[in-house]
Amino acid sequence: MLKSGLFFVFDRQSQIFCQSAFTPSKESKMLMFKLLNEVIENNCLIDLIPKNLLSKSEQRIKKQINSNEKDENGELILNDKILTILDDLKILHYLWPYLDIFLQEAIYILNKHERVEESEMELYCGLKGVRLENIKEIKQGFFISHVSTSDDIEVAKIYRSNQGCILHFHPSMRRPCNILYREYLHSNMNVKFCLQETVYKEQAAWSAKIESEDECTQMILLTWTRYDQYVQQTMQISEMWNHTIDPNIIYKILLEGGITLINYYLSFFESWRKQSNNKKKYEEKKKEFMERRCCNCNINLFLMFTAEIAPQEYTSIELAAIYTIHNGLPFVEKENEKWKITKK
Repeated sequence: MLKSGLFFVFDRQSQIFCQSAFTPSKESKMLMFKLLNEVIENNCLIDLIPKNLLSKSEQRIKKQINSNEKDENGELILNDKILTILDDLKILHYLWPYLDIFLQEAIYILNKHERVEESEMELYCGLKGVRLENIKEIKQGFFISHVSTSDDIEVAKIYRSNQGCILHFHPSMRRPCNILYREYLHSNMNVKFCLQETVYKEQAAWSAKIESEDECTQMILLTWTRYDQYVQQTMQISEMWNHTIDPNIIYKILLEGGITLINYYLSFFESWRKQSNNKKKYEEKKKEFMERRCCNCNINLFLMFTAEIAPQEYTSIELAAIYTIHNGLPFVEKENEKWKITKK
């Protein structure tokens, strides 16, 4: 597990604890009872109570909250006037719920205007005194707080100080606010996703692995889970085609049609795009694509091809905008180069 200070959820127990700040389910309440009893029995009661109560005897306070180390039935009284840490847990989500929602919305609005599709930028976040103790404990997670990142690794090193970790955001983790700013905010997940595990794992969760480490620093790579699900298969297929096909095209076919359609689509597409009249059609429409921020010519061509072979609800330009801006293209040009290096 991570030491204190890192605002992420890596395992099921941590997720349940996160939920306890939002929904008083039986499972989360029992975890809270056990956690607080453990804190008290380990002589850390003073960390849970306000200073004005420190003058009271410890035994008297324990009696007030019905503390018992053998408590198996959740009889501890969760009095947030005494155990003020409870109030700290919910301050952001109970005292400022609308501010939190509006801050997220502001980030999402800015994100729509940020031209991430034109950048292969990787971001970094330095965390002082934080270090993974066991890599096997890392599981799919999500942000439960707003995280500040920078495109300059030297800035991350300053925040890391003498010892700690640096979070390395893969390009598939494209959630910064505005490309013009030097620092970025990654929006925390909406509370509802804490309660819908299958939804957040599929749409917005990230995975982490240790990229490198020494005595002072751990470099932790964060990638989008959906990217992780498809990267191996995508790059293997790309290699079969001598890396002449944009991995984003392969990824799109795998995501929507599965492996059985790969050779069918790619063979026809390769034949189609080599025809001079089709190249000319695209050149005539290229300006329209670019005006809609559809800057990946390979994806644009492929969507023109699919629009011709099968009628669709949207035009090729509209589809290109959806895939490029809304859904995002997780593979960047240097993926092929990295893959070639690992295969040597």
